[in-house]
Amino acid sequence: MDTHRQLDVRTEADHRARRVLVVVHGREPAGWALDVSRALAASPGATVEILAVVEAPSPPSAALLPAARRARARARAEWRRLEAESVALGVEALLACLVERPGVTWVHVADADPGRAIVDRARAWPAADLIVVAVDRTHWLRRWLLGPIHERVVARAACPVLVLPPPERTALGVRDDVPTAGSGGRPVAAEGGA
Repeated sequence: MDTHRQLDVRTEADHRARRVLVVVHGREPAGWALDVSRALAASPGATVEILAVVEAPSPPSAALLPAARRARARARAEWRRLEAESVALGVEALLACLVERPGVTWVHVADADPGRAIVDRARAWPAADLIVVAVDRTHWLRRWLLGPIHERVVARAACPVLVLPPPERTALGVRDDVPTAGSGGRPVAAEGGA
C-alpha cells in the first residue's frame, strides 16, 4: 500500500464531504496543489470552490505631507499587486492539477484577519463541509506576530479543516517523493473550534 500522502477526506460523521472550500493564500509550500487534487479525488462528486485570499494590510500612517502620502499609496498598491500575483500563481497551479475546474472567489483582505474572512466565506457558501488549507510558509516574524493563516482558520472554523503539511526538508532541499516526517505522510485534520 502506497503511504505517500494518501488523503481521506471525510467529515466527523464519516461521510464524504459534499462542499469543499479550498483556500489559496499565496504562501503554500511546494507540492501542495498535487496534495489538494489527491484530497479532492477522495470525495468524488463534491462541490468545490477555490477561495483566493489576497492579504494587503494598511499600516497606520502619520504622514502629513502630500508627497509622503502618495509614496505610501504607491507602496501599498505595489504590495497588493505582488500579493495578488502570488495568489494567482497558486490558483493557476491548483487548477492545472484538477480535472474539473471549480469556481474561484477572490477576497481582498485589507485591514482584517484573513482567517476570519476564510471562515466567514465557509459559513456563507452554503456551509462548507470541509476547508482545505496548506501550511502558511510566511516569514518567521510575521508568523510570530500574526500567527499562521492555517492556525487562525482551525481556531475559528465550525467544520473540519484539512491542513496540508509542507514536504519533508533535506540537506539538499525539499523532497516531494516522501511522506512528511511526523505526520505519517498524511495531512493534519483538525476539528474547528467555533
